Amino acid sequence: MKRRVSRLGWLFVALLICFAIVRLPAALFVAQLPKPWQAGLVEGTLWHGRIGQLGVNGMQLLQDVRWDWQPGALLRGDLAWQLTTRHRDQRGSARLAVGLGGTRAEQVRVQLPAAPLFALDKRLAGIQLGGDLDIAAPRVSQTDWHGATVQWLRANAMVTPQVNPFGDYRITLGRAGQALTWQIAPTGGVLAITGQGQVDDKGPSGALTFTPATGQEAQFAPLLNLLGGSGSSRTLKLGR
Repeated sequence: MKRRVSRLGWLFVALLICFAIVRLPAALFVAQLPKPWQAGLVEGTLWHGRIGQLGVNGMQLLQDVRWDWQPGALLRGDLAWQLTTRHRDQRGSARLAVGLGGTRAEQVRVQLPAAPLFALDKRLAGIQLGGDLDIAAPRVSQTDWHGATVQWLRANAMVTPQVNPFGDYRITLGRAGQALTWQIAPTGGVLAITGQGQVDDKGPSGALTFTPATGQEAQFAPLLNLLGGSGSSRTLKLGR
Protein backbone atom coordinates (compact mmCIF):
# COMPACT_ATOMS: atom_id res chain seq x y z
CA MET A 1 0.00 0.00 0.00
CA LYS A 2 2.83 2.39 0.91
CA ARG A 3 4.60 1.58 -2.40
CA ARG A 4 1.40 2.43 -4.30
CA VAL A 5 1.03 5.71 -2.42
CA SER A 6 4.71 6.46 -3.09
CA ARG A 7 4.26 5.84 -6.82
CA LEU A 8 1.18 8.03 -6.91
CA GLY A 9 3.10 10.72 -5.06
CA TRP A 10 5.97 10.68 -7.54
CA LEU A 11 3.51 10.70 -10.44
CA PHE A 12 1.78 13.73 -8.96
CA VAL A 13 5.12 15.53 -8.54
CA ALA A 14 6.13 14.70 -12.13
CA LEU A 15 2.81 15.99 -13.48
CA LEU A 16 3.13 19.13 -11.36
CA ILE A 17 6.63 19.79 -12.73
CA CYS A 18 5.45 19.22 -16.32
CA PHE A 19 2.51 21.57 -15.76
CA ALA A 20 4.82 24.21 -14.28
CA ILE A 21 7.21 24.00 -17.26
CA VAL A 22 4.36 24.22 -19.76
CA ARG A 23 2.92 27.26 -17.99
CA LEU A 24 6.21 29.08 -17.35
CA PRO A 25 5.72 32.65 -18.56
CA ALA A 26 7.87 33.77 -21.47
CA ALA A 27 8.84 36.87 -19.49
CA LEU A 28 11.09 34.73 -17.26
CA PHE A 29 13.17 33.67 -20.25
CA VAL A 30 13.12 37.01 -22.05
CA ALA A 31 14.39 38.68 -18.87
CA GLN A 32 17.66 36.76 -19.38
CA LEU A 33 18.45 38.63 -22.60
CA PRO A 34 21.97 40.07 -22.31
CA LYS A 35 22.55 43.79 -22.65
CA PRO A 36 22.15 45.74 -24.90
CA TRP A 37 19.19 43.63 -26.16
CA GLN A 38 15.74 44.61 -24.88
CA ALA A 39 12.21 43.21 -25.17
CA GLY A 40 8.85 44.77 -24.33
CA LEU A 41 5.20 43.70 -24.20
CA VAL A 42 6.03 40.04 -23.59
CA GLU A 43 3.08 37.62 -23.56
CA GLY A 44 2.51 33.86 -23.41
CA THR A 45 4.74 30.97 -22.43
CA LEU A 46 7.92 29.29 -23.61
CA TRP A 47 5.83 27.26 -26.03
CA HIS A 48 3.51 29.89 -27.50
CA GLY A 49 4.03 33.58 -27.06
CA ARG A 50 4.77 37.03 -28.40
CA ILE A 51 7.19 39.92 -27.95
CA GLY A 52 5.60 43.19 -28.97
CA GLN A 53 8.89 45.03 -29.40
CA LEU A 54 12.46 43.72 -29.70
CA GLY A 55 15.24 46.27 -29.65
CA VAL A 56 18.87 47.05 -28.98
CA ASN A 57 20.21 50.06 -27.08
CA GLY A 58 16.78 51.66 -27.03
CA MET A 59 16.25 51.35 -30.81
CA GLN A 60 13.49 49.13 -32.16
CA LEU A 61 14.67 46.17 -34.21
CA LEU A 62 11.52 44.09 -34.75
CA GLN A 63 7.85 44.13 -33.87
CA ASP A 64 5.32 41.41 -33.16
CA VAL A 65 7.79 38.55 -32.74
CA ARG A 66 5.73 35.37 -32.28
CA TRP A 67 6.69 31.76 -31.62
CA ASP A 68 4.73 28.49 -31.70
CA TRP A 69 6.09 25.16 -30.55
CA GLN A 70 6.10 22.41 -33.20
CA PRO A 71 5.42 19.12 -31.33
CA GLY A 72 5.94 17.05 -34.49
CA ALA A 73 9.67 17.85 -34.34
CA LEU A 74 9.96 15.56 -31.29
CA LEU A 75 9.74 12.62 -33.70
CA ARG A 76 13.07 13.78 -35.17
CA GLY A 77 14.63 14.35 -31.75
CA ASP A 78 14.29 18.13 -31.84
CA LEU A 79 12.58 20.86 -29.89
CA ALA A 80 11.39 23.31 -32.56
CA TRP A 81 9.45 26.55 -32.83
CA GLN A 82 8.04 28.42 -35.81
CA LEU A 83 8.88 32.12 -35.56
CA THR A 84 7.27 35.08 -37.29
CA THR A 85 8.37 38.72 -37.15
CA ARG A 86 7.37 42.12 -38.51
CA HIS A 87 9.35 45.18 -39.57
CA ARG A 88 6.96 47.92 -40.69
CA ASP A 89 4.80 46.14 -43.31
CA GLN A 90 7.34 43.36 -44.00
CA ARG A 91 6.71 39.93 -42.49
CA GLY A 92 9.54 37.57 -41.61
CA SER A 93 9.74 33.93 -40.63
CA ALA A 94 12.17 31.26 -39.45
CA ARG A 95 12.20 27.86 -37.81
CA LEU A 96 14.29 27.48 -34.63
CA ALA A 97 15.37 23.95 -33.68
CA VAL A 98 17.32 22.61 -30.70
CA GLY A 99 18.72 19.08 -30.91
CA LEU A 100 21.75 16.93 -30.17
CA GLY A 101 23.68 18.79 -32.86
CA GLY A 102 23.08 22.14 -31.18
CA THR A 103 20.82 25.09 -32.01
CA ARG A 104 20.04 26.07 -35.58
CA ALA A 105 17.72 28.33 -37.54
CA GLU A 106 16.16 27.09 -40.77
CA GLN A 107 14.20 28.66 -43.63
CA VAL A 108 15.19 32.14 -42.48
CA ARG A 109 13.69 35.13 -44.28
CA VAL A 110 13.72 38.29 -42.18
CA GLN A 111 13.89 42.01 -42.90
CA LEU A 112 15.00 44.42 -40.17
CA PRO A 113 16.35 47.97 -39.84
CA ALA A 114 20.08 48.38 -40.31
CA ALA A 115 20.59 51.38 -37.98
CA PRO A 116 20.28 49.55 -34.61
CA LEU A 117 22.82 46.91 -35.64
CA PHE A 118 25.29 49.32 -37.23
CA ALA A 119 25.13 51.44 -34.07
CA LEU A 120 26.63 48.55 -32.08
CA ASP A 121 30.00 49.59 -33.51
CA LYS A 122 31.18 52.97 -32.16
CA ARG A 123 32.67 54.10 -35.48
CA LEU A 124 29.56 53.21 -37.49
CA ALA A 125 27.31 54.76 -34.83
CA GLY A 126 29.06 58.09 -35.42
CA ILE A 127 28.03 58.29 -39.09
CA GLN A 128 24.41 57.17 -38.48
CA LEU A 129 23.83 54.80 -41.39
CA GLY A 130 20.36 53.40 -42.02
CA GLY A 131 18.31 51.33 -44.45
CA ASP A 132 16.98 47.77 -44.31
CA LEU A 133 18.74 44.43 -44.01
CA ASP A 134 17.11 41.57 -45.91
CA ILE A 135 18.40 38.25 -44.54
CA ALA A 136 17.77 34.87 -46.20
CA ALA A 137 19.31 31.52 -45.27
CA PRO A 138 18.31 27.87 -45.67
CA ARG A 139 20.16 26.98 -42.46
CA VAL A 140 22.19 28.90 -39.88
CA SER A 141 24.09 27.43 -36.92
CA GLN A 142 27.25 28.18 -34.99
CA THR A 143 29.30 26.34 -37.63
CA ASP A 144 27.16 26.55 -40.78
CA TRP A 145 26.27 29.71 -42.72
CA HIS A 146 26.22 28.07 -46.17
CA GLY A 147 23.80 29.79 -48.53
CA ALA A 148 23.12 32.75 -46.20
CA THR A 149 22.72 36.09 -47.98
CA VAL A 150 22.29 39.61 -46.61
CA GLN A 151 21.23 42.58 -48.71
CA TRP A 152 21.51 46.11 -47.41
CA LEU A 153 18.69 47.92 -49.18
CA ARG A 154 17.80 51.62 -49.45
CA ALA A 155 20.98 52.63 -47.63
CA ASN A 156 21.01 56.15 -46.25
CA ALA A 157 22.78 58.45 -43.80
CA MET A 158 21.57 61.31 -41.63
CA VAL A 159 24.12 63.70 -43.18
CA THR A 160 23.25 62.99 -46.85
CA PRO A 161 19.52 63.83 -47.08
CA GLN A 162 19.74 65.06 -50.70
CA VAL A 163 20.98 61.71 -52.06
CA ASN A 164 19.14 59.28 -49.77
CA PRO A 165 18.74 56.42 -50.42
CA PHE A 166 22.16 56.26 -52.05
CA GLY A 167 22.59 52.55 -52.80
CA ASP A 168 21.99 48.83 -52.35
CA TYR A 169 24.67 46.35 -51.26
CA ARG A 170 25.26 42.65 -50.95
CA ILE A 171 27.00 41.25 -47.86
CA THR A 172 28.56 37.81 -48.33
CA LEU A 173 29.00 35.76 -45.15
CA GLY A 174 31.45 32.97 -44.36
CA ARG A 175 33.41 31.44 -41.52
CA ALA A 176 37.04 31.50 -40.42
CA GLY A 177 37.36 29.20 -37.42
CA GLN A 178 34.86 30.43 -34.83
CA ALA A 179 34.55 33.89 -36.40
CA LEU A 180 31.92 35.04 -38.87
CA THR A 181 33.52 36.68 -41.92
CA TRP A 182 31.86 39.31 -44.10
CA GLN A 183 32.49 41.04 -47.40
CA ILE A 184 30.42 43.91 -48.81
CA ALA A 185 30.04 45.14 -52.40
CA PRO A 186 27.58 47.52 -54.09
CA THR A 187 24.80 46.28 -56.36
CA GLY A 188 23.57 49.74 -57.39
CA GLY A 189 23.53 53.40 -56.41
CA VAL A 190 25.80 56.45 -56.32
CA LEU A 191 28.05 55.52 -53.37
CA ALA A 192 30.29 52.48 -53.62
CA ILE A 193 30.91 50.85 -50.24
CA THR A 194 33.39 47.97 -50.30
CA GLY A 195 35.23 46.11 -47.59
CA GLN A 196 35.67 42.98 -45.56
CA GLY A 197 36.24 41.80 -42.02
CA GLN A 198 34.89 39.50 -39.36
CA VAL A 199 32.70 39.33 -36.27
CA ASP A 200 33.78 37.35 -33.21
CA ASP A 201 33.11 37.44 -29.48
CA LYS A 202 34.94 40.79 -29.30
CA GLY A 203 32.65 42.38 -31.91
CA PRO A 204 33.12 43.45 -35.55
CA SER A 205 36.46 44.26 -37.14
CA GLY A 206 37.65 45.12 -40.64
CA ALA A 207 37.45 48.12 -42.93
CA LEU A 208 34.94 49.88 -45.19
CA THR A 209 35.87 52.11 -48.13
CA PHE A 210 33.41 54.79 -49.32
CA THR A 211 33.72 56.08 -52.90
CA PRO A 212 31.13 58.49 -54.36
CA ALA A 213 30.23 58.26 -58.05
CA THR A 214 31.80 60.82 -60.37
CA GLY A 215 30.03 64.15 -59.97
CA GLN A 216 28.53 63.22 -56.58
CA GLU A 217 31.53 64.11 -54.40
CA ALA A 218 30.02 67.34 -53.07
CA GLN A 219 26.79 65.62 -52.01
CA PHE A 220 28.78 63.14 -49.91
CA ALA A 221 31.25 65.66 -48.47
CA PRO A 222 29.54 65.73 -45.02
CA LEU A 223 29.75 61.92 -44.80
CA LEU A 224 33.37 61.75 -46.03
CA ASN A 225 34.39 64.45 -43.56
CA LEU A 226 33.07 62.31 -40.72
CA LEU A 227 35.30 59.47 -41.90
CA GLY A 228 38.41 61.63 -41.82
CA GLY A 229 41.39 61.52 -44.14
CA SER A 230 41.53 63.07 -47.60
CA GLY A 231 40.85 62.18 -51.20
CA SER A 232 37.77 61.06 -53.14
CA SER A 233 37.66 57.73 -51.26
CA ARG A 234 37.75 57.33 -47.48
CA THR A 235 38.30 54.22 -45.38
CA LEU A 236 36.69 53.51 -42.02
CA LYS A 237 38.41 51.05 -39.67
CA LEU A 238 36.06 48.98 -37.54
CA GLY A 239 36.52 47.47 -34.10
CA ARG A 240 39.88 46.98 -32.47
